Amino acid sequence: LDGLLPEGGWRCGSLVEWLVPTEGSGAESLVFGSLRHSIAPDGLLMVVDPGREFYPPAASRLGVDLHRMIVDRPARSEDVLWTIEQCLRCPGVAAVVGWPQIRNDVEFRRLQLAAESGTALGFLFRSAQVRSQPSWADLRLLVDFPPPPEKPPPASRQTHRRLCVKLLRYRGVACGGGFGLEIDDETGSVRLDSRMAAPASSVYAAGA
Repeated sequence: LDGLLPEGGWRCGSLVEWLVPTEGSGAESLVFGSLRHSIAPDGLLMVVDPGREFYPPAASRLGVDLHRMIVDRPARSEDVLWTIEQCLRCPGVAAVVGWPQIRNDVEFRRLQLAAESGTALGFLFRSAQVRSQPSWADLRLLVDFPPPPEKPPPASRQTHRRLCVKLLRYRGVACGGGFGLEIDDETGSVRLDSRMAAPASSVYAAGA
């Protein structure tokens, strides 16, 4: 995964925006599965969960240490952005994961400035329906589902999810291409999906 992302992986002090078509797309599994490799052993993970749908044991199965995780569930929508902003600025926080409702450029810009002021890595999950809206994220990714295989595996073997991750923008520059991934729901392991013809060399061609 690091070899397919700009600068060889997630960059601290930045925002990564995930545009997802629906819940259970696999993007959350991809993020939490990668966090165990990308944050310091003593770093704190903040999860801002206004929808009260985050399930910590699922993150634990992906290798996240629950002893270094704090889950906050703000009751008011205006508190969600404030909480994410404060966590991004906190020097003791290594990563922030949230599902915010961003209403305008000013709110988004504040989150971006908060990320730049600290060293935390911020992941924002938003609906793919806001794709036409401007973004202040350093990296903007779109999750899509590839067409089903012609010969689906037997029901007893359907433990994998396939998704296509498309790079839309990186540091304000439009990108092109994407890559296919396959996630094992039982083990959390991720591998490239060889059935998708999106070579890694083409991912950044438009932004080069």
